[in-house]
Amino acid sequence: EADSITIPDQTVTVSVDGQDVPVTIPGGTYDVSGQTVTIPDKTLDFSGQVTIPDFNTTITVDGQTINVTIPGGTYEVSDQTVTIPDKTITIPGWSQTITKVPTLKFTSTLIVDYTVGGWTFESKSKFDETGWTEQSFTADGTLGAFTLKSKLVFDPAGASFTYWDNTGSVSIAGVDLSGEFKLTSSGSGWKFGASGSAGDLSLSGTAYFNLDSSGNVGDSYCFCFDKVKFDASFPFACIEEVGLSVSFSDTGFDGVTFSASNAAVPGIAWLSFDFDLTFDDGVTGKSLSITPNINLGDFSCITLYYDLSTSDDLIIDGIYFYGLGLSYTWNGVTFSNTTAFDTSDPKDLVKDPYWEVFTIKSAADSCCGGAFDFSIDTYFDASSGMLFDWGESDVKVSIGLGSNYTGWMGLGVKDTGFDSWTIGFKVTW
Repeated sequence: EADSITIPDQTVTVSVDGQDVPVTIPGGTYDVSGQTVTIPDKTLDFSGQVTIPDFNTTITVDGQTINVTIPGGTYEVSDQTVTIPDKTITIPGWSQTITKVPTLKFTSTLIVDYTVGGWTFESKSKFDETGWTEQSFTADGTLGAFTLKSKLVFDPAGASFTYWDNTGSVSIAGVDLSGEFKLTSSGSGWKFGASGSAGDLSLSGTAYFNLDSSGNVGDSYCFCFDKVKFDASFPFACIEEVGLSVSFSDTGFDGVTFSASNAAVPGIAWLSFDFDLTFDDGVTGKSLSITPNINLGDFSCITLYYDLSTSDDLIIDGIYFYGLGLSYTWNGVTFSNTTAFDTSDPKDLVKDPYWEVFTIKSAADSCCGGAFDFSIDTYFDASSGMLFDWGESDVKVSIGLGSNYTGWMGLGVKDTGFDSWTIGFKVTW
């Protein structure tokens, strides 16, 4: 037995937010009562220093991921708080210059044909930067008096069937008969047609079964009537062509349309009209469409783009000139220019968003029976801040090495910088 006991200071390691920190638990002299020592509460002293190791992390700079190290160090501890001074992150030398790699696009088509007995069998494989995108097989030829064609298409990525389309036609006693059967993974459809002529009169009729006029198949395999359409055309008096079209669907009568094309205006050779008069049992009942046409004849090396300016009540207000083209060939080099007068509405004369294009083309013989083609298109943009409103230039070069090999290259540069580079080749054997 003893009246008191002395316990020395104890040094232990504790974890603070994942960091191992050495601390001292203070000892002392304590009274002993009944072999029991009561140690009063003690406050751990965190004063001193703590060492934090380097920290590896990943940061993103201009879309590029870079591995960097945030440096650690030894820091003073005060009131259980560690203050870490600002540190500079050093990006590894290989990535001090951040370069964005442009998105590369690739397209390629492999076509293999084999002809035997008047039939051509073809395999077509399409590829792009994502891989193998489409595979089709085609057979085209004649069997007796019938002309037949069959096309089978697959989706390689999904290892799945896309569609099978079969068409056939035959001419009997001046009447052309045709048929089509199309099968998809969700349905099938049919189309039958007949057409012929007697003198200036032309007649045709087409019936659709679970198939529309755009070639879309319904989601079923039934032989269900969808639509039938009858057409007739013939010249009448001073009108170049008069047309009649009647259609019926599974709901009944769809309507009838009378049309006339290039109806001449007496004494005004440069003016004609197109008419469409439609009757149906819908809410419209009857509709009439009249379109005036203008033809000022042909010019030499100049193309003038124009149209009639009309109001809603068919009053001709005047002639609207919306563009001008120029083309001239000299010593195998062709220079052309197309200009839209309204820079905000080029009317498809020049690709969007431009209003003018200059083109230089040259074609000549290459070696070994091949051909050489060169072209450069320069576009102008009204909103461009460049000299002369320059917006884009595209260069294309094609060289034929012999009769069965052609290689080409294209380069595109815009007012914002380099835009595209295209290379390709074609081999036939």
